[in-house]
Amino acid sequence: MKKLALLMSVIILVLGGINIKMNMDKNHRQVEKENTQTLNRFVASMDMIESRAKELVDLASEEEAVKLYLDGNFSREEIVETLSLYEEDGSVDFIYYANIQDEIISVPHFDPPSDYKPTTRGWYKMAMASLDVIITDIYIDAFTGDKIMTLAKALNDESVLGLDYNLKALDDTILTLENVQIFNSDGSRVIEEFTSVPMDVEVDDFDQGIFETEHYKYYKASAKISDKVLVYGVDKISQEKLLTSSTVQRTIVFLLLSSFVYLVLSKIAKT
Repeated sequence: MKKLALLMSVIILVLGGINIKMNMDKNHRQVEKENTQTLNRFVASMDMIESRAKELVDLASEEEAVKLYLDGNFSREEIVETLSLYEEDGSVDFIYYANIQDEIISVPHFDPPSDYKPTTRGWYKMAMASLDVIITDIYIDAFTGDKIMTLAKALNDESVLGLDYNLKALDDTILTLENVQIFNSDGSRVIEEFTSVPMDVEVDDFDQGIFETEHYKYYKASAKISDKVLVYGVDKISQEKLLTSSTVQRTIVFLLLSSFVYLVLSKIAKT
């Protein structure tokens, strides 16, 4: 009977070990899933903002007033009235029309410097070279100081419709996250929010969307519409400690159960 007690205790320990290993694997998968979901939520916010801004440019470019102005059948005041409707979207800082003669019509109105030539600007050149709406890198607007991106679309061989879209909606999302950053297409870091994880990583550090140091792990994904890269970092040591705490608790439970079974069966054997 004593041998049976010992055998039962060993079986419980073996089964406990298997259970603990399976639980550890499950918890690691869950942590990876949660980390990936956080990054995906961040990416989804960026995609939603870019999609909305692109939609506005497409809508504005199809406005009858814009088409008539291009044909010379509409006045400057009438196209301004039409473009003003897009100010209702709180993320639109400026929406404007520019042509090869360096004429610019902007809503809200602003008086550009005398040497300002729309045709020399990156957004104008990019739009003229594309068949679709272009999206620039994120930059600091010289007039508002906000982080913005410009979207533009060629209307014909001479004219472009542009829109400056601020990222305040993205800031609201970032406030609910920690340890995130955005890189422009050239690899420059433009937005960064961190608390517990140093975000001093570069785009080239990643291998298949993952980069790890001794203490931290970083996840990378790209926006669907533009070439912007988004990164989320975690303190893997802290996460491992939480998992270890759960493992220790399970180990103690199986040790106590094994000891209890052994003592009970040993006592029965003596009676």
